[in-house]
Amino acid sequence: MKTPTIRLQKWLIFLLPLLFCLSSCDEDKLLWKGYQEVKLGKTYFGDKSTKKVLFKFNDEAVKKGSYINLRLVDKQAKPISYAELIFNDQVSEKGVLKVRASDLGQDSIVQMGLRFVDRSVEPGFSNLFKLSRSTKYEGQILLETNAVSLDYVNDQALSDIGPLGWSVRLMVPFWKYLLFVLSIVFLSLLITWFLFIRPLMFPHFSGGEFNFDWPQHKKIRLKGKRLVYLGGEKIIKQGLLSRIFTGKIEQYLKDEPYLIELQPKRKGLRTEVRLKTKTGIDIRPYTRGIIKDFEEFEIKQSGKKDVKFRFQKSR
Repeated sequence: MKTPTIRLQKWLIFLLPLLFCLSSCDEDKLLWKGYQEVKLGKTYFGDKSTKKVLFKFNDEAVKKGSYINLRLVDKQAKPISYAELIFNDQVSEKGVLKVRASDLGQDSIVQMGLRFVDRSVEPGFSNLFKLSRSTKYEGQILLETNAVSLDYVNDQALSDIGPLGWSVRLMVPFWKYLLFVLSIVFLSLLITWFLFIRPLMFPHFSGGEFNFDWPQHKKIRLKGKRLVYLGGEKIIKQGLLSRIFTGKIEQYLKDEPYLIELQPKRKGLRTEVRLKTKTGIDIRPYTRGIIKDFEEFEIKQSGKKDVKFRFQKSR
């Protein structure tokens, strides 16, 4: 049969990364032993990140009501407000947590660690194209006591008590990571659409203009537009999304009783202008093809003055 001593050794070797011992024969003593740094691993905002710790108080410490204060600070020993110290179900107040011998008894295995409470320190977007997946935080746990509570700490003066280091890595939450991936995918789709797909499916005019002899109208420039309509036999409407993703459609001379559609037709890196009219419009010369430079047009209208305009390529 295994002795209790062997069981205790196994607890210490396999389960306990940190050992606090409070013991003495006839005096109250504190033995600060274990690793120089407690590595708490990875955690997320609001979750507890803890390690198993053994606190051992002797009878004198329990009878006397000894206690220690654990203070959570950064590497420069400055108080921190973005995290709180966890000790079983206890939570530190303003970075300080009091551990009483009478509350624990002689041997107690406890969960000690910390929890982040300030969301502003959570990793996230450094900019639109960079996401910090995690941030490492480091600090110290200071042990504070006095001669009334304890007599010795590692057989040294109380003023010589050394701090215990801690480190933890705060991870980016899944929703931020998912949002970042979706943003990259969406941005890639937008770039692909505007640079490659839209120019093939919805070509735009690379240049060209119309000048009117009658009716008097300002010069109509085609560059950058997807479609241009002359006349108001039918009012053309375009939604905002269509305007953004396919290109601008403009309509001029809306008071005129005809409708002429001007379409861009790709030719290499430039576009030619194609004129398309409805049957019944008396336009001369009648054409449904590519307009030539300086080509003039005339629309005959019964009881009204004829419309005259000409096309000119941009110089």
